[in-house]
Amino acid sequence: MPKKSATKPKRFIAVSCSHGHLADPNLLAQVCDFAAKFKAERRIHLGDWCDLAAMRNGAGGTNDEAESITQDLKAGFQFLADYQATDIFFGNHEIRVFRFLHSHNAVKSYAAGQLLGQFQEFSRQLGARTYMDYHIQRPSCRLVLGDTMFLHGFMFNETATRDHAEWAQMQVVHGHTHRPDISKARTLGSHLGYSVGALCNTPNMDYPAARRQTSAWGAAVAYGEFTNKECKVWMEIEKNGKFQFPI
Repeated sequence: MPKKSATKPKRFIAVSCSHGHLADPNLLAQVCDFAAKFKAERRIHLGDWCDLAAMRNGAGGTNDEAESITQDLKAGFQFLADYQATDIFFGNHEIRVFRFLHSHNAVKSYAAGQLLGQFQEFSRQLGARTYMDYHIQRPSCRLVLGDTMFLHGFMFNETATRDHAEWAQMQVVHGHTHRPDISKARTLGSHLGYSVGALCNTPNMDYPAARRQTSAWGAAVAYGEFTNKECKVWMEIEKNGKFQFPI
């Protein structure tokens, strides 16, 4: 019997935290250009592709309450379409929709239902897989390619990337922290964690303005190849607003 040929690797690219109308258009353009040239079969957005500041807890009585949801969604959808996303996650910002959906306030519940319907129709037309969950114990908010887990992320401390890899007990690519990072887990399996930072325009964001940790924020893109058994990850970190992609 002739030997079966090895499975040809497929390509992926993963980004996170573009935050809708708060995204950096320069970074988005570079990501889309690379995605087109790299010809990845899986183009993953790990969540917080919109901001939904008006829906955050404590927004009442603040400037966030007046932030346009329409413009935010429009910007988020535009990037997902330009990026040709195949996998779209809900992060801790998008999941705010479900809190409003189950509100006792009928107006809030109706508005959230309309918003959710817009996203479902958009993702259907795009042909993208969706991960509309955000719970650390539920697999519905995770994607596994080969030996690597992709998810928005839950931990936010200085060792969050290492902690995600130790929690998952496998290689992990995540967003959420806004800090590009590569960190090795303290496990026998030598698992690595990758944080892809954020594609938002940080100087235009008010809430982290006085935090020293904000100076560590930056953009990164994870990309590579995967088979059914393994996943090879590379990561490119922007410097002074520019990525140095290999192609």
